[in-house]
Amino acid sequence: MSEQPTPQATDTGEPEEAGNPIVQTMMDQLRQERASEATDHADIDVPGFSGKLVARYGVIDGKQLAMIGKRVQRQFKADDERQLYGSVDVLVAACEGLYFKTTDDQLIPIDPDLPPHGVDPMQGNAATYSHPGLGTYFGFAGGDARTNVFGLFKNNDMAIVGHSILLQRWMADTSKGVDEAWLGR
Repeated sequence: MSEQPTPQATDTGEPEEAGNPIVQTMMDQLRQERASEATDHADIDVPGFSGKLVARYGVIDGKQLAMIGKRVQRQFKADDERQLYGSVDVLVAACEGLYFKTTDDQLIPIDPDLPPHGVDPMQGNAATYSHPGLGTYFGFAGGDARTNVFGLFKNNDMAIVGHSILLQRWMADTSKGVDEAWLGR
């Protein structure tokens, strides 16, 4: 039985790969992948709008997620309610804005505060689920952020949970973009 050479430390503190080109190639590729920029947001179509309404999300940290879980556990006893409202609260916490997607995939911020005429919509600030005018803008009885999520998702619990699952899949690996191939469509 022959002994394998022990990698020696270099001046950089990195182990020397003892001249094995396969190991060196693997390490180079993994280091490059790790150093590559992860996307800082995900744009996900809101169901029920034929791809014309997009929610932009950022990553929430573990502390926020734990706070959401504790709050939902205090507020609801039934497992199905905890699942649903936990999903809603994750969407609310991560939402950075709502956008209209044009036929050429340009995203225009949805800003209920802009007047309907005479203003460039690109100058608007994208509303989030927390915007108090969201219900009026979309034609449903709006309210707090949770009420607005239910209104936008047309009270479809499964659409809300499914959308939250897509968001959480992206949060688990932000190096992937959210596109049709990634979503399995």
